[in-house]
Amino acid sequence: MSESTSTYPPEYLEQYSGHRLLAVSIVFIILDILFVALRLYTRRTTNGSKWGWDDNCLMPAIIMNLGMCSLGIGAYADNFPGQGAE
Repeated sequence: MSESTSTYPPEYLEQYSGHRLLAVSIVFIILDILFVALRLYTRRTTNGSKWGWDDNCLMPAIIMNLGMCSLGIGAYADNFPGQGAE
């Protein structure tokens, strides 16, 4: 039961900042993947150690964080002004 964007007042549409949410979500996705990849790379190359408990906790954490960023992108897509649900 979403409303059409035509029911929003023009002042609301002028203040819309969903593009910021999209930008922050994309930046965090890139940073998450980059830093986890660097951590796993350095862990493997510096001392050749095997995965520890902290690495096992890292994988579910990054999956959940990527999921939250995806929800942010989905919120942007659902509330994009001018798109309007029929």
